[in-house]
Amino acid sequence: MNAMRAKTADDTENGYDARPPATVQDTSVRNDWLKRIRELMAQGDHDGARSSLQEYRARYPDVAIPADLQPLLATPPAKTP
Repeated sequence: MNAMRAKTADDTENGYDARPPATVQDTSVRNDWLKRIRELMAQGDHDGARSSLQEYRARYPDVAIPADLQPLLATPPAKTP
C-alpha cells in the first residue's frame, strides 16, 4: 500500500486511522529525511546536516545520495575551538 495516498473515509475506524504506518523502508520516510537534511542546510547547520546524511547513508547504503547533498559527504566537519 502506498503511504502517500490520500486518506479516505474507509481508512478510519472508530475515529482512528486504520492505514498501516510507514516503515523505514518506505520511500516517503527516506524523502522526509532528505528534506530535513536540506532544512538543516538552509538553517546553516552544516554539521547537523552532515551528521544526519552520514546516518542516512549508513541506514540506506544502496540508495543513491542526491547530487545536491553529495558535497556534504566530502566536506569535513567544522573544527570547534
